[in-house]
Amino acid sequence: MSSPTRHASPPPVLNGLRSALRPVGWCAIVAALLTSLSALGVKLPAQAVDQSDLRAAATRRFDLALQASKRAREPLPRFLERWLTATPQQEITLLGSMPQAWTGGGEQPQLYRAFVSDSVFESRLDEVLPALESLHQRVPTLAAQAPWQSLLARAQLKAGQLPLALASARRAWALDSRLCAVDCAPLLRSWLRTGSVAAPAQWPALAIDPVYNPSRTECTASRRTLGEPAPIIWRIPEIELVAATRGKDDELTWMLRQGWKAHLDGCSSSPYGLQQLLDQRHPRIVVEQAWLRVQQALRAGPGTWFDFLGVRLPLPEFECDFAADANCRGGQRRLQPASALALVEGLRAFSRHLAPPTQCPAPSDAAALAKLIELQQRFRGALKAIDALAPAAARQGLRALLADPQWQRLWRDDVPYELRRSLAAQARREAPDEVLQMVQAFVDRAPDPLARSDGAADVLAFHLLRARQARAGLSQLQLAQQRHPQLARAQRIAQLQAGLGGADLDANLPVGTPPRPWISGQRGSDSAVSRIWPFEQTRGLDGVLVGDVVYALGGDRAVARRALKESWVPALLQWQHASDELATAFKRGYADAGEMTTLLQQVQSSFRAKPQPQASFDGVPLLLPDQYCVDTECSSTRDVDAAWVVQRLRSLLR
Repeated sequence: MSSPTRHASPPPVLNGLRSALRPVGWCAIVAALLTSLSALGVKLPAQAVDQSDLRAAATRRFDLALQASKRAREPLPRFLERWLTATPQQEITLLGSMPQAWTGGGEQPQLYRAFVSDSVFESRLDEVLPALESLHQRVPTLAAQAPWQSLLARAQLKAGQLPLALASARRAWALDSRLCAVDCAPLLRSWLRTGSVAAPAQWPALAIDPVYNPSRTECTASRRTLGEPAPIIWRIPEIELVAATRGKDDELTWMLRQGWKAHLDGCSSSPYGLQQLLDQRHPRIVVEQAWLRVQQALRAGPGTWFDFLGVRLPLPEFECDFAADANCRGGQRRLQPASALALVEGLRAFSRHLAPPTQCPAPSDAAALAKLIELQQRFRGALKAIDALAPAAARQGLRALLADPQWQRLWRDDVPYELRRSLAAQARREAPDEVLQMVQAFVDRAPDPLARSDGAADVLAFHLLRARQARAGLSQLQLAQQRHPQLARAQRIAQLQAGLGGADLDANLPVGTPPRPWISGQRGSDSAVSRIWPFEQTRGLDGVLVGDVVYALGGDRAVARRALKESWVPALLQWQHASDELATAFKRGYADAGEMTTLLQQVQSSFRAKPQPQASFDGVPLLLPDQYCVDTECSSTRDVDAAWVVQRLRSLLR
């Protein structure tokens, strides 16, 4: 499964795409797309603007001017300076402020977004500094707003104007104390009060969970419940402050600390730029030797911290003892060396110098390299053709491919990820027992390096779980973990052990509490719910997922119930991937039409309208909106009733 697609706000996969396209320039890509559409004769729908609404008319004029500038590939700073010179002060004020409060986590003024979106995104705040200074001088009413003062401070930091940046930040703080309130970052608080940022040795210790729970997979650092304050969008980020005041070495230290904390919290992404900065700062041999020293130290006894490239990183003191307590509420024991080694595997994502352990070096001879590339391309083409076949024919094609000697060079010591993916797709579709027999025969006749690899054990474990042989799958995962510890595998082992011991793997699913009133189909209301609903981690098709563990223990019905808990609200918010995944799980878990009719009747009898709508399906409580939009424009709404809930559930079976 992959991360859900939100309609109200961009998903992590879109942020990842943005990161990948940063070197090209996001604005250039958008401009090129608009130009291409125009060349093809595609006309974007015009928006009717009420000319009596001064703000709407000014916003429309600004949008058209900015789009034209992007199509012409004009640098943003030049456009902003030109626009500020030619635009009346009253119109600048309209576009730089909002009629309602906007300094929490809500919508930003059009002009503020223009300064921030491209400049922060491309780390070019110093380039828009002249335009910002001109804005502050020309429009005092905007200069008296804390967000604009804070943005000026960030641009001055980027430009190396530290005394001016401190003065601007303090003015912003005086205008609105939320710039550094109770939850203010320690380094920002220290800088605002003392005018300096301490060296890393004096930075506060990272706050981490003292107990390592490998069965926990949600990203705890990024979760926010309704009771917590909304983020202040105009705060000065610590990374920008450290980079400006302490230099590149301490910036790398800060990023390593934050990346490690995110990893311990279960988050899959490290701070943007960490890998690039680390690899630019340290040669490969330095990073590899630091990695080896970490492994040696942890094998001797993990302790409570380790040193990596001169940065002290903490370790949890304890780990769960699932033999004593399957739910990890107690039964803790000291962190074991194997668990610590699994944890530090996360460091591999921080540097390209730390290649995966099974990555073979490319042939030094150009002709040999060309032959290997050609072989890999033909192999991928063969798999693509097999994947397009009907399930029975695809399985026959995979069996022939595994026996074909021309491909054996590609799996001398590991199972290629493309092959894992195709095998996994077939096992998830149908006939998992047949695919398991095929995989077992493949491993049995494999050369010794492959048969003894952690990859072969991983593949066997996956197909044993899909065949619902949970204990045999656990044994293979443990064997792979002995050969090469990995954090993701440790999580699956812990979940399997807990599930086999009787634990409810769904008990700690992260969910949000929708703000009320929630009107389904109304953009603003859906956006508010979307912002507090936790993102899922990105997951691949070829590895063991928590869904495979749930399936091995409880079958299709257990998977469908878990999908309902995870994806019901995202499906109501029209996250396309969540809707597709929930529909797929529903069709497999509730294939019996008669039983489905009975369950839907139970939904009607369980429905309660007050104090807020609630119902349950197959024992799973459903979070429901208060009202729903009658049409796409949401010109009118109706109260949610049992019939609406049943209709939404039925739509999953189409």
